[in-house]
Amino acid sequence: MMDSFNKPAIFLLPLADGSMWEVGGSNPMGRILALRLAAAMTLQPLTSRRRALLMKAVKTRRRTLIIRGSSRQIRWTQLPRERAGRIICNVGSNVGEEVFMAYILYISQIIAHFSEKTGGLLLHAAMVCKGRNGIALMGGSGSGKTTSSRRIPAPWRACCDDYTLVMPDFNGKYWVHPWPTWSRFFQGGPGGSWPVRDAIPLRAIFFLQPAATDDWAEATARQPVVKTLAAVEQAMWLITPQLEKPQQRTVRLRRLKNVIALTQAVPVFQLRLTLTGQFWQTMENAMASIRR
Repeated sequence: MMDSFNKPAIFLLPLADGSMWEVGGSNPMGRILALRLAAAMTLQPLTSRRRALLMKAVKTRRRTLIIRGSSRQIRWTQLPRERAGRIICNVGSNVGEEVFMAYILYISQIIAHFSEKTGGLLLHAAMVCKGRNGIALMGGSGSGKTTSSRRIPAPWRACCDDYTLVMPDFNGKYWVHPWPTWSRFFQGGPGGSWPVRDAIPLRAIFFLQPAATDDWAEATARQPVVKTLAAVEQAMWLITPQLEKPQQRTVRLRRLKNVIALTQAVPVFQLRLTLTGQFWQTMENAMASIRR
């Protein structure tokens, strides 16, 4: 890895829509932020050989995210602009670990924001998978996302328990990327790392609802759109509310379009679950109904 203070540390983030992000810092604080973001997302350094291969890739959409620390506080009322695939992300001065982590959280949401331009969505959702079947588990506080992630047995595995990035590929097939649980980095939390670059096909979405017995039903009417939009707003809480009204409107209209496309392409279910039942079997029964 390159020296984080004397040389630019640049990391590679490939996403399922064919985009290839190069993430680095333009000054000492920016480089430290890039290093911390890369550690949480398990991103690999960008080598000269990898860069050469990227230049040859015909379908690769390249973006460069440059993180720049400032001596003053920044008010994020406007999103960074993309110019020729280059995005400069300005943050304020480092005034403590909690604020430092808020900057990293902001940077991660900037990546999610630009992913929305190609149909992506960052969801407040857990992600579990069985083989190459990825499942997004959505629900409000207390719905059971984290508990379900911890309880699910092998051969199922929990990939993340708080945020999930959903991306369509060139053929309109949806994939899910595990996203860091940023709350684990605040207030002396244990931190952690997530293999963000490892995308898995998204097979279904389940909205969680605590209940007396485990059961499932297909989501109906506008329920999938309304609840998925709410999950996006919860995931992008640091960016969206601070934007000026015209930009908020533009962002939310694009999200609505993306949510409609997602919920039309991927089966959506209501999952009623208990704290002790074998809810994963209920999910398998629901998914089996798709193939009948």
